[in-house]
Amino acid sequence: MGKWLISPGYPYAGVLRPVFNPKVRRVVTTVQNPFIYPVTSHYSVYETCREGEGILLEFIFAIILAIGIGVLASILGVGGGFLMVPAFTLLFGLDQKMAVGTSLAVIVATSLSGSVSFVRQGRIFYRAAIVMIIPGMIGAVIGGLLTAVLPGPWLGLIFSGVIILFAVAILSGDRTLVFPISIGPSFNEECRDCYSTCVTMRMYYLHLIAWGLFSGLIGAVCGLGGGVVNVPALFILGMPIHFAAASSTFIIFFTSLSGAAVHLALGHILPLVALLFAAGGFFGAQIGSRLAPMVPAESLKKIIAVMFILIATGTIVKTILS
Repeated sequence: MGKWLISPGYPYAGVLRPVFNPKVRRVVTTVQNPFIYPVTSHYSVYETCREGEGILLEFIFAIILAIGIGVLASILGVGGGFLMVPAFTLLFGLDQKMAVGTSLAVIVATSLSGSVSFVRQGRIFYRAAIVMIIPGMIGAVIGGLLTAVLPGPWLGLIFSGVIILFAVAILSGDRTLVFPISIGPSFNEECRDCYSTCVTMRMYYLHLIAWGLFSGLIGAVCGLGGGVVNVPALFILGMPIHFAAASSTFIIFFTSLSGAAVHLALGHILPLVALLFAAGGFFGAQIGSRLAPMVPAESLKKIIAVMFILIATGTIVKTILS
């Protein structure tokens, strides 16, 4: 008799099952499979009479969703966690900690894919990125460890609060919410892209280090790549939004890699789901990075802000109802 594993989000989590038997019909027992899910109480062996076509449709839906997230993430210069975490919790029924860890694992792939394209476009401020990456990786390790002690609902509320904060900052231009730290040592950096656009920026080390640390910390806690911090932090310094999105994507690869490693050690990652969404996200990120230059800067800012607010609202409602 074939069996398959499914999350509490049934029937939406069918994509998580490794094998199935279309003839069995009732819940048998709760089991533990450390490869699929390290927490015994979260998975049950289900028997079902569902047809293979339904399973195929769920698989196709997951792939399309992953590609769409990859496209949007690359265009917006974020890792896609602000879309994946709600998708994993609201559609696939994962608890917040598993959603956070799996999201970071997927973001490693999507940010790598987007970075490759942005490197070719020449829109990355490398020196500024490196200054943010080092403290960002440290923050990601700390943030990953914090998820082991913070309750799941707290993580959901923290996630919502963070992205609402930055959405308001982007829409209003209010620098009291996300402020530049224009003190201490600084450096000038010039970036010329493949479209012959040349941008020269004055960067402050303290600004980049502080926001880089916060980006890695909050990203690992919330399952975000850190773009919700990186993009506004670079933008308020005067960097054009397209260059900020490209530089953010490059930074996210390194910080999400650190955070994902910690979550993997804590058992907060579903490998099969991560691989599925990483494959779709990688392909989608290639599409998004090519579409990004075609999106007007003002439209891009509004898209980022509105999506942040919508996702945060849905997460808060779900947290309260649960």
